[in-house]
This record gives sequence, C-alpha cells and structure tokens, in this order.
Amino acid sequence: MLDEGRQEQTHELIYSIKRRGAAPEVLREFRALLNGTGLRDFVAGCTELHLLVNALRAGNETAYTFIDPLQSVARAAADPR
Repeated sequence: MLDEGRQEQTHELIYSIKRRGAAPEVLREFRALLNGTGLRDFVAGCTELHLLVNALRAGNETAYTFIDPLQSVARAAADPR
C-alpha cells in the first residue's frame, strides 16, 4: 500500500491524466512516482492509468511489469472461449 503522501500524488496524477491525457510530462510524473516507491510491478486499477500503461507499452518500456485490467477484459471479450 502507498503511504498517504504517495496516495495523494497518485490522486493528483489521475487528475493530470484527466486534463492532459498521457502527455510526456504526465508520464514523467508517473515514472517518478513509481521510482519513488521502489515499485516495479503494479496493477493499473484506474481507467486513467490505462492511458499511461498504453504509453509505456508503446515506448517499449521494460523497467516495469504491470497488469492492465482493461486490456485483460478486452482480450477476454475478443476471445470468449
């Protein structure tokens, strides 16, 4: 769990995404937040974080491992075996 300060940073980051999308400066803020926690694995549990995960994926980011629930649902819907 994130401490209270990091939770507030995450909250502000989400509002930045709502205003600016996955702009490069927002992606830098996200990386700084992750690096500040020492986390390398995370679940993108908020729909706005999905936009940043897509940007990480598009940039072939290898520093982080993540689960994107929206991607998982989309894959399951596309292949409903």
